[in-house]
Amino acid sequence: MECIVSIIVKIQFIGRHILKNLYLFLALILLLSSCSSLFKSRADLKVVHYNIKELDSQKIKDFDIQVQKANEILKEFDFNVLSLNEVQYDYPNIPNKSFTSKGENIKKFMMKLGRDYELWKTSFYPANTGQRAQKLNNQNYPANFQTPNIMNYADQWNFGIYPGQYSSGLSFDLIPYGNPIVINKLKWKEFNPKVNLNKFKQADGLVINKNIELFDKNFVDTPVEIDGEVVHIITLHTVPSYHFGNKSSPNYKRNADQLRFLEWYTTGKTDIEVSLPGIQPLPPNSYFVALGDWNTDIRNLKNQGSRVLKNYFKKVNVWIGENYDLTHEADGYHPNRLKLLLDYIVTSKNMKIIKGKIHAPSEERLFLGCEPPNLEKLKLPAHRVLVHYFDKSVGKKCYVSISKKFKNYKDASDHFPISADIKLIK
Repeated sequence: MECIVSIIVKIQFIGRHILKNLYLFLALILLLSSCSSLFKSRADLKVVHYNIKELDSQKIKDFDIQVQKANEILKEFDFNVLSLNEVQYDYPNIPNKSFTSKGENIKKFMMKLGRDYELWKTSFYPANTGQRAQKLNNQNYPANFQTPNIMNYADQWNFGIYPGQYSSGLSFDLIPYGNPIVINKLKWKEFNPKVNLNKFKQADGLVINKNIELFDKNFVDTPVEIDGEVVHIITLHTVPSYHFGNKSSPNYKRNADQLRFLEWYTTGKTDIEVSLPGIQPLPPNSYFVALGDWNTDIRNLKNQGSRVLKNYFKKVNVWIGENYDLTHEADGYHPNRLKLLLDYIVTSKNMKIIKGKIHAPSEERLFLGCEPPNLEKLKLPAHRVLVHYFDKSVGKKCYVSISKKFKNYKDASDHFPISADIKLIK
């Protein structure tokens, strides 16, 4: 704004003298140019976070329809930091011997986006998810949840059916500052000694092991350098605050404690006493951006994790969408499908979120009834598609027309991407 006011004043002055002094005219051009550069560089960080549902090595290898749609969506965005959830950390021979790479899936995905392999750095580490999964009799891991008796092979501590499933990754074209800090071995009882694990049970009915990790996936702090300052980019994908049919599930409490760790690590304090000799919180006044699918809806204060977030949001700058919009919705096109706010971007108080957005295009829903429509008579325009859902109340498939763009987003994931432009305050 100061730059604009300065230009207006100078224009008034130059307007009276421009014919007398060509140098003043050239000075005006330079001023406009400098302000234009200022506007272009307002955001020090342009971040996008996206939970791409179950993005595994096979999908990336095949460049299947889901990867294609996610690719098309992300190509529309301008960003220098991309956070991705639910990407398989690729290990050799997992889930079978046809896979040979290690830790390359984020780079492979970014190459599909057309991002330069050498310029774009990655921060990608294996989740705890599936690390204790069991192999089938053929010595391969099950590749999907349709395998018979699959839960007999699943990791009972951290879910997942093969090691590295549901990992998180970061890609950026900024300057790395040292090595990322990866926290995945921290035991839950070390962080919160007062947690009573005996009251929780695994999906197989056994009492939770006392050595269970705090994070079912991991917690990663990736420091980068921006304009001479160190900025910590923190990625976290928490356990869902949902029981999945196990009424003695630890998920609600574990979700809350994972978010307590985030609060403690970034601000130095949470609502429980924390003493971890091997791990230190960020120094006061550090610059940080934390983002991810935190798997609890801030509007539902029955969840312990949501209550932690409510307190945490008082200490940070947060952008969670206009009118608390959804970031996740259940598969399919039923009119009453579950919709939740689960994904978040927060920054330290010495950073400013210039703008944010949940990228959820309009559904443009048009109900067409519960009898198969005559496609010739329907004549949908090119930007609309026909989809259906099963309505139990009438025992039939029902049909709706929606926007093609909305369907593309639904094909890509059960989450919508979120973005924020962020400025350092000095």
